[in-house]
Amino acid sequence: MLVLAAAVTAGCLANGFWVRNPLLTNLLASLVVVVLSVAVINAVIEHRRRRRWSALAQYVLFVDWHPC
Repeated sequence: MLVLAAAVTAGCLANGFWVRNPLLTNLLASLVVVVLSVAVINAVIEHRRRRRWSALAQYVLFVDWHPC
C-alpha cells in the first residue's frame, strides 16, 4: 500500500505521467486488484478454517469420552 501511495503521489507531481503511460497504469491497476483479491480470498479461507476447527474443538469438548 505504501508503494501505491508513493506511485499516486509521484503521478500527481509528474504532470500527466499516468496519461502518457497507459500500459504501466493498466499493469499497476491490475496488480493492485490481484493483491487485494488474494488478500480477501486468504482472509475468507482463514475464517472458514478457524470456524471448522472451532466446531471440531467444541465437539471434542462435549463428547463424553470413555476409555476402554
